[in-house]
Amino acid sequence: MLKHEFDWRIPVDTAQIGFSRAKKDKRVNIFYYQITHWEDFCLFNFLMDRAAGHVLEDTLESSFLPWKNAIGTICKEEHMHLAHGDKTVKLMAEDPEKRKFLQERLDLWWPRVMNTFGKSTGTGNDIYQKLGLKNRSNADVRRAFVKEIEEKCAEWGLKLPEYNEAAQPLEYSLS
Repeated sequence: MLKHEFDWRIPVDTAQIGFSRAKKDKRVNIFYYQITHWEDFCLFNFLMDRAAGHVLEDTLESSFLPWKNAIGTICKEEHMHLAHGDKTVKLMAEDPEKRKFLQERLDLWWPRVMNTFGKSTGTGNDIYQKLGLKNRSNADVRRAFVKEIEEKCAEWGLKLPEYNEAAQPLEYSLS
């Protein structure tokens, strides 16, 4: 087996990165949370593949031609991932013994995923729309995502936790 310099894991007590980060750090926090259970992995796929699909679809008619030329292929690839997340979460949710733990993990991952859409309003978002780089506001993209997830969760006996964007610590400090 090959050894790589990244062949290690951050200890659990230091891996809870929360929401605070330096403003100049543009990485998406969701990719830095530990996935400690199979349910986490399945929910991550179910939620993030779909969230990414909604964000990417919003740029299908981008005014930036290189992006517009590539995004169709990227979206098709993302759509193929959706079936795996749906299948695994549905199977677990249909098992009464697994549903309770799955719900607990959904409660944990939901705000993390919701925060990946960014702030509902903001000058950056307005500029991107005016330039034709994207069509909808972050709030509209988030609403479309929530509607789709709500329907699936209701069908499978899961309940989405409340999400209050104003209560989320999305203002980043320089520390």
